[in-house]
Amino acid sequence: MMHSPSWVRSMTTLATFAACLLIVSASRAEISPNSAGSLILHATTPVEMTDAGALCGDALLEDCADAVIRSDRSAPIDLHVLVAFPEGASPRLTGVTFAVEYEDDVVIREFQCCGDFQLADTDWPWSGTGTTVAWSAPQETQFIEVYTFRVVPAAGAESEFRITPHPLRPTAFTDDAVPPRRVPPQGLGSFGFGVDGSLPCPLPDGACRNVDGSCEITLESECVGEGDVWEGPFVPCVAVDGIGACCDFDWNCTIQTYFDCTRRSYEFQGDDTLCSPNPCPPPVGACCGYDWTCEIKTRTDCMWWGQYYDGDDTVCTPEFCVRPPMGACCFDTGSCVVLTSDRCAVRSGIYLGTDVPCDPNPCPSGPCCFRDGRCVMRTEESCISLGGDYHPDQDDCDPDPCAGSPGACCFEGDVCTIVSMADCVESDGLFLGPWISCDPGSCSGGPGACCVASGDCRFESAADCAKLGGIYILPGEPCKPDPCTYQADCGSTESLEGWTDKVRQVRQAQRGREGDAPEMRLPDQVNGSSPPFPRGNCGTVYFNADFTFETAYAWGYGGVQAPAYGTFAESYDAIGVLVCGIILELTQPGGVAGRTIDLYVWEDDQGEPGTVLGIATGVDPGPVATWPSVSTHELSISSNCTDSGRFHVGYWGDWPGESAAYYIAADLDGFGGCPMTLIPPGIDYPSGWDRVSLIWGSTRALGIGAEVGECGTVDPVHEKSWGQIKALFR
Repeated sequence: MMHSPSWVRSMTTLATFAACLLIVSASRAEISPNSAGSLILHATTPVEMTDAGALCGDALLEDCADAVIRSDRSAPIDLHVLVAFPEGASPRLTGVTFAVEYEDDVVIREFQCCGDFQLADTDWPWSGTGTTVAWSAPQETQFIEVYTFRVVPAAGAESEFRITPHPLRPTAFTDDAVPPRRVPPQGLGSFGFGVDGSLPCPLPDGACRNVDGSCEITLESECVGEGDVWEGPFVPCVAVDGIGACCDFDWNCTIQTYFDCTRRSYEFQGDDTLCSPNPCPPPVGACCGYDWTCEIKTRTDCMWWGQYYDGDDTVCTPEFCVRPPMGACCFDTGSCVVLTSDRCAVRSGIYLGTDVPCDPNPCPSGPCCFRDGRCVMRTEESCISLGGDYHPDQDDCDPDPCAGSPGACCFEGDVCTIVSMADCVESDGLFLGPWISCDPGSCSGGPGACCVASGDCRFESAADCAKLGGIYILPGEPCKPDPCTYQADCGSTESLEGWTDKVRQVRQAQRGREGDAPEMRLPDQVNGSSPPFPRGNCGTVYFNADFTFETAYAWGYGGVQAPAYGTFAESYDAIGVLVCGIILELTQPGGVAGRTIDLYVWEDDQGEPGTVLGIATGVDPGPVATWPSVSTHELSISSNCTDSGRFHVGYWGDWPGESAAYYIAADLDGFGGCPMTLIPPGIDYPSGWDRVSLIWGSTRALGIGAEVGECGTVDPVHEKSWGQIKALFR
């Protein structure tokens, strides 16, 4: 519970919420278990005035008509936000999104979320802000308590405390379907101080059979017209005369009942219709191929290999497939890709000119040493901007110019000097680790996480940690999540010293951060759903996760920077293949739709994503499930063939500077992969590609898979048993 005597803010302008009202006026064309609910307010007198008591659980409302919605006193009251359903409803409520408005003559003294977790606006619960409350299991009672506010009105107050549409997300009820269905409330209630509040008690929806045989979900009062029949409360629209042809999103035709077809939002063709001849022909349009010729194809056939589709019903014209001027584009890693000048600029590359080839590579680079002792090939400008030490006198990282990095060395009397480990040991000092500075207290810090040689974490002082031969992180740093657990495979040669130095840098930045943190994580107190293993559309499916997802991650705010900082990736071992699809297991806090992502395929570069083999920008993954549900998204991409024995696949979320839209599901205990992320500069973290575990703690794999085929062909889909899948990645 949180406390504040001054949660007062001026009312948000009516114009702001007028735009949001368009969101809540959605049609009830599809019935949901929650479609008959309303959000109401009901007041009770506090049992006792205390700063630590529980506010939830005292609403005790049995009939919506009995809700108390007015007070003429200035005494404190408890305002309960309830989802009310009509008698006979069978709700399955897993989430509620709403906002509140109130005047300056009302003070919120205390407030409490009555769900399992919430996603609240920064200034919540100031007037005009909102929140999303969610439960780990569906709520099924007639009255469901969502939130409670202990409020104190000013003497003589005459105003309302209102439930209003959320200013940023759709105001809706979410159920536990996959993907979840979201329906707007029938009404939003208010409470009056010295004036009457409003009480929108809900009425049941039902099937309205129109005179032409069609059916829609309405209230009984809305089912009007000569010959129209309202079939009763909570009755779904089911075909009267049996079954018919049903067209799904991929233009496949199956024979289904009207209800089975429409509950998936597919298109029902009518009672007794057949699938032969096919009533679901997909639209076609102009498609520009790799050889810059134009053919008329379906969208799926065209985009299967990433070719450009001009739109439904478009035609081939002489100017449609003209090859644009292209040339070498240099990136910070020293890699080179042939692109147009516009695409090179979008990806922050340096365009060298039309028809300039990438073979031989015209992009100069050299060894760059980072704080953890890693040597990575970078351009000089990129190396310096990332805080590295550039070595122009060498052509590559062999021999390693980064060996023997100095660090803090402790002597008696808490004396600290910066020397190499060899010099420290020779002088009988205690070496705390490479690149560790001699900050005040470095040699006398209190107990904190200490990584010993076995990889275990001990809670020790800096001096005692050094005596154990361990590496000290920070005073007070806990051992859970374990900062000493990391994977040394996936092509990485990083030492425990390098890893713990980066962990220390991240923890220091997290401790000192103010405002919105760039890294985000969904609650892992409740495991996410286990979606079925994807069958794949264009090739053999590769996956590292075990499909039991315990949490989910995302970058937001300053963690997402163009062109690709904030990207997530997984790697797979295969020789002479191309990637034709990327599979993402996504989730979200709720209420987000229509956001886009960029898909990537990379060649391996010393254990990290290197040269881009394929890219698809502005991809809408479609409806994304709300946590703890996880949804599978099989997305098409084209790529060049891999030259090495490893490739990487991943995505970048297109929301720089904003809160995260979609989260990637994370597997904490499965059979393992190589989860990586591209950390942006300027947020006090070690920037560049690194393991997800550095930011979020020990993670076995991300929900990122690949579909691959042999170069020049696409294999038919191979179905595998669980045993075969696990054996591939042990």
